[in-house]
Amino acid sequence: MNLNVESNCLEAVKLLDDVSFSGNQFEELLLEISKVKAPFKQCVIVHISKEASHLAYSFAKFGLSESSDVGCFNSVCSFVVNFLSEDVDVVNSQLGII
Repeated sequence: MNLNVESNCLEAVKLLDDVSFSGNQFEELLLEISKVKAPFKQCVIVHISKEASHLAYSFAKFGLSESSDVGCFNSVCSFVVNFLSEDVDVVNSQLGII
C-alpha cells in the first residue's frame, strides 16, 4: 500500500524529505513520522499551493464545527461546488489553460 501526503507548508515538506535529520531540533518528531511511514511500500510527500487545497481546508474547517465525529451529507455542500470550481481555475491558470 502507498501513502500520499500533501501539504501547503513547503518548509514541512522539505524537512520531511531530508533523510539526514540526525541532530535536527525536530529529530524526535521525524523519527515518529518515519515509524508511521515504515509499513507503506511507498510514501510520497508533496507540496501543493494553498489555493489548490481550498477544498480540503474547507472540509477540515467544516469538520471542526461539527459536534459529531462522523458526518453524512444528503447532497453536495455548496462550498464543495464553489471550491472545486476555484481549484479548476487555479490549476488551469498554472498550466496556462484559459
